[in-house]
Amino acid sequence: MKIERPHSLEITPEESQELEYLRVRIERAIQDGVITRIEFESIKTIMFSNKKNNPDQILRQVTLYRHLVVEKLNNGELIFESPQ
Repeated sequence: MKIERPHSLEITPEESQELEYLRVRIERAIQDGVITRIEFESIKTIMFSNKKNNPDQILRQVTLYRHLVVEKLNNGELIFESPQ
């Protein structure tokens, strides 16, 4: 299902750079097939440290996280390692 957002703003170069940084951090965290609580918290901090609170950028970040982490967790391609 495609959701239309007619009032959304075009992505700025700065926002594009932020997304790329987040993507790289996520890929490094999951490259071993395991995401730890510390890695999860680090990713969450990056995602929600956006001082502008641009809803479009937050949506892009959450979508990226869902694609790279949540879908892999659901498919069994990634394991969440909780602290002992």
